Amino acid sequence: ETPEAAAADPWGLERRGDRLYELDGALRSDPSKLRHLRLVREAMQYWQAYDGFARVAMSVGTNQLVAALSYYVIGYVLISNHAVIASWLVVMLFMVVAAALIRLDMSLTGLQYHVSVVLIISGPCLTAVAAEEWSRRTPIGHNVAAVLAPIAYAVNALWLMFLLCISSVREQRGGAMLPTGFRSVMYIDVF
Repeated sequence: ETPEAAAADPWGLERRGDRLYELDGALRSDPSKLRHLRLVREAMQYWQAYDGFARVAMSVGTNQLVAALSYYVIGYVLISNHAVIASWLVVMLFMVVAAALIRLDMSLTGLQYHVSVVLIISGPCLTAVAAEEWSRRTPIGHNVAAVLAPIAYAVNALWLMFLLCISSVREQRGGAMLPTGFRSVMYIDVF
């Protein structure tokens, strides 16, 4: 009988599994010795970095989306519709959401959390005050807006630099670079 006929593959492209390393019964007593499991763990080491930074990207992206929605509300509701209280309440709500996201996604000390909240809240709040003063269309209002607007940009830049620092990217055992400032929930831990 030919080897092709003895194999389960009718096209003769695969070989029999009698001498496959992974199917050796002697190795089943200690699965950590199996070559394919070692290869998966080695590959997982590199995917841990991807997984960790994917979480960071989702967290930072959501935080920036909340800030962008705050700026949109300031521009549309406050300036276009002249609804000052409504826009300020929505901005406050978005800032509470941003602070909650930081609390949930990051593991920070008390001081780091408070600095983060101040930096997150300052940009939209300064922009809301500047937009409200600008919408009054007075010389003093235009001057106040001209002073506060660059400060809001600077505070947003400070927040992003501070976020970079508190992310604490460190090399882990095994060589993976992970952001240790974020909570250590990995999506791909199969072992």
